[in-house]
This record gives sequence, structure tokens and C-alpha cells, in this order.
Amino acid sequence: MYTYVDEFLEICSTFKFQNFFDESVRLKLFPFSLKDQARVWLNHLKPNSITTWRDLNFKFVSKFYSMSRTNQYRLKISTFKQKERNFMSHGKGLRISKSSVHTHNFKKWWLVQYFFNGLTDLNRNLVEFMSGGSFMGKSTPKTYALFERLAENSQQ
Repeated sequence: MYTYVDEFLEICSTFKFQNFFDESVRLKLFPFSLKDQARVWLNHLKPNSITTWRDLNFKFVSKFYSMSRTNQYRLKISTFKQKERNFMSHGKGLRISKSSVHTHNFKKWWLVQYFFNGLTDLNRNLVEFMSGGSFMGKSTPKTYALFERLAENSQQ
């Protein structure tokens, strides 16, 4: 289910409409991505009961994804430990974790902290160096952007 939401968000990110916010695009397109039980569920919600993407995403995931799986996913993210020496091999994990900001109500700074703390000493030092020192002392947008950049570079 999280893969479904991630793929939907990825598709939405390819569209940029003048005078429309990303949230509006998501809310308008999401019903067209559903079928079967999910579409029936959405059509039976009270009109205007969902006004934000966050609300829709939370209700959708709550309905179609069990609490035990959600808790397993949260635990996996919060206890991340790098197993491989290559930092770039964990880029996919960071991209997957991006959806956690919306689907699991993780704050971005939590994700940055979990990911940074889970790195090997060598890679933590590399991140410190690349950020100009004191990585965790930097703002969340800057630290998150650095991890996103490293994740993107890992694909190339």
C-alpha cells in the first residue's frame, strides 16, 4: 500500500500546472487512481470530509494498511542501521522513508536523525565533511536536502 502511495506521488510530481498547488493536483487525481474496494470506500465518504492530501493519505492508509504493518515499518525506519559500507546503497531506503513524512506522521528531522545515526562511523564522517561540519546542527531542510542529493546521485 505504501508503494502505491509512493508511486502515485511520483506520478503527481511529474505534473506542474500553473496556478495549482501540488496538494490540489493530488486531491483531484487520486480518485482516478483507485478501483474496486478503494474506489467504493472513497465514494462513500461524506462529501467535503477530506480537504487536505494529508487527511486523504492518512485515511486511505489507515483503511487499507494494518496497524501492525505500520508499526513494523515505523520500527524499521527508527532503528535503521547501515549494513553495507557503501553509503549510496542506502539511497533507496531514504527515498522510501520520504513517504513516511506523510504516511506515518514522521517529522523530517526524525528521519534525518534516524538515517544519520544509523550510518557507519566512516559514512557519518563523510556526511559531516560534505555538509561543512556539524551536520546535525544544520537546519532540517539543509540536512534533508543533502541526503536527497546523495540518494539521487546513488542512482546515477
